[in-house]
Amino acid sequence: MFGGNTFGTDGWMALGYILIFFFYAIVSVVEVVAWITWIVGDPVFAAFWVGNVGFWGATTVLWVPSLFFLMHFILPTSLGGLNLVATAANFSNDVFYTIFNFVFFAILALAHIMFTQPFLDHLKTMKGGCVCDNTIVIDVTKSEEENEAANKEACEEQCPPIAEKCYARGAFESASDYWKRCEGPDAPAEGEEGEGEEGEGEGEDAPADDDTSDADF
Repeated sequence: MFGGNTFGTDGWMALGYILIFFFYAIVSVVEVVAWITWIVGDPVFAAFWVGNVGFWGATTVLWVPSLFFLMHFILPTSLGGLNLVATAANFSNDVFYTIFNFVFFAILALAHIMFTQPFLDHLKTMKGGCVCDNTIVIDVTKSEEENEAANKEACEEQCPPIAEKCYARGAFESASDYWKRCEGPDAPAEGEEGEGEEGEGEGEDAPADDDTSDADF
């Protein structure tokens, strides 16, 4: 079959097989590897591959092999085709791969259009491989549980944990709704941070009132 590189009886079909192998190896197989790296906690490669090669490959080139199988069974025999002869060898094979690959392409393209951006937004909420390298300090005057708690606090200060509500963005959740849910209603908007700091400064001038209130009780 693959000897038909001079456009003999199977040349178009051979090109279709080659492109299926090549395109899906580049787009889908490597995307599985990227998914595995994400699962183990490193989102960098997944963000690059899924957001670039994975998305554009799935939405632009995976349909191309179907074109060569289609050409194989509709072109005249003088151009290496089967001339729409249903009883010719490999005619049903061409029809199957033309339809199957195009349907598979449509499913993958739709999935990437719907879920690539939410997936990338989710990756932004990950710690990106932050590793706690604080020196473990053991205070002999404290218990083992107290030492563990102190070191855990030091690590969380260096690598702050992601809130559970920020783990994933819904497939149809807008970016603004996601960040509103993730950061909470008390998160300061842009330009309001300075105002908050001024407010804190003003509050420092009136500690006596609070003390007086406490004393009354």
